[in-house]
Amino acid sequence: MKFQLCTRDEYGTSNIVSTSEDVNKLILDGKKEVHGINMDNALSLDEQIRNYEAYFVEISSGNESYLYGGTDGHGKHVCYNSKMDMLPLEHMHNLNIRFYIGANKSKDIFAQNEKKKEITDISDASLRGKVVYFIKKI
Repeated sequence: MKFQLCTRDEYGTSNIVSTSEDVNKLILDGKKEVHGINMDNALSLDEQIRNYEAYFVEISSGNESYLYGGTDGHGKHVCYNSKMDMLPLEHMHNLNIRFYIGANKSKDIFAQNEKKKEITDISDASLRGKVVYFIKKI
């Protein structure tokens, strides 16, 4: 089974970054790219957190992790479970959704809204205009 690391920008344009059979490699590559975009600059950490340009979606529920798969052909957000079944996010409950934007001294940093509260909703207005990194099964 092959997977693709993809991006979607604020205009809805999708790009393939890389393809691999190793989904864990693609996850690490995606986080590395997001970190580089958001953290490899001269801004202070507070400014980097406020002015991030890209994010990688992390989804979990209890002990299960899911891969964010972008949107389907109807614009609905989807994810993949451990069996790589595509599932619509709108039908799933009790999900922990976070938006990785980088790391500082080995500590992961997640997107916050203007009130400095961690974003947990994929439809949050603070995510508009940003580039999202995600994994597609092909």
